[in-house]
Amino acid sequence: MLITTFGKITYWGGGMPNAFIRRVSGHLDLLRSSHMPLGVLSAEEFESDLQETELLAGDTLIIISDGVLELKNASNEMLGSDRTQSVIQESYSQVSLLNAQKTAEKRLAEYRGETEQLDDITLVALRNTCL
Repeated sequence: MLITTFGKITYWGGGMPNAFIRRVSGHLDLLRSSHMPLGVLSAEEFESDLQETELLAGDTLIIISDGVLELKNASNEMLGSDRTQSVIQESYSQVSLLNAQKTAEKRLAEYRGETEQLDDITLVALRNTCL
């Protein structure tokens, strides 16, 4: 992923869950992970096409690990895509990115409850405050 000083994002998506851009307007865009993970395909089969989008002033880029989607609760239900999007949509609406991150972490911990954590739970967030 490359992010220019003007907010242009160029990325290759493979082997990871979709990333998100929570727009300052409240709309949630997906950065699709549409390729096989690195190392799975031979050099001849590898798909190297890149995608582009923009991170505008006030927008927040959120990248997650598969452990977020696969987080299980006491009923053995995975968090899944819809609930993950809800956590991101609501948490990252906050003005403070630090508070947004803490809110997302709290919501994930509440969902998991006392169940064992089986995978890493990673959320990386970046907000464009430069433009």
